[in-house]
Amino acid sequence: MVFEVLPGLPPYGPLPKLISRTGSPVYREGFVVRFLPGAEREWVGNFQRGFASLDDVCMHPDGKHVLIIAGGEAYVIDPASQSVIQSFGGDFESCTPLPGSCVLLLSNALWIELIGPQGRAWQTRRLAWDGLRVLGVSADEMFGEARHFDDSWHAFSVRLSDGKASGGAYDGP
Repeated sequence: MVFEVLPGLPPYGPLPKLISRTGSPVYREGFVVRFLPGAEREWVGNFQRGFASLDDVCMHPDGKHVLIIAGGEAYVIDPASQSVIQSFGGDFESCTPLPGSCVLLLSNALWIELIGPQGRAWQTRRLAWDGLRVLGVSADEMFGEARHFDDSWHAFSVRLSDGKASGGAYDGP
């Protein structure tokens, strides 16, 4: 499977496939990705963006699908059938592959999710009022800082085996 991010919609060839979480067939240029699925015919997807600035594309941990993050909106794509398997998020701000494993850590401004071969393995409790910074990842833990409503930053850690978090800036329900 080969894919590439394009700087914009291609001016020639077949029309790009419009992909959105809502299924709306009309919207402006989004995050544009060309797929070259082996011997199959290439195609271009125009992915509607979510509410954040993160644009990214990588192989899904299952090794068969592609994970597209368009403006924070996540799409799990089957390139061979040109179909959306799942869409979720809308506000993801970072995507961190874990070295030596087949999982991805996705974070928004409030919590962190681990995506494995079967999809979402866990989601942390709310860690911040509005803002997370991922500072590092070890073999079994993730470390970072969570923003409090008074603009202070508080350390947190997340156990990668089950998503149990300690620390952070949010202490509400």
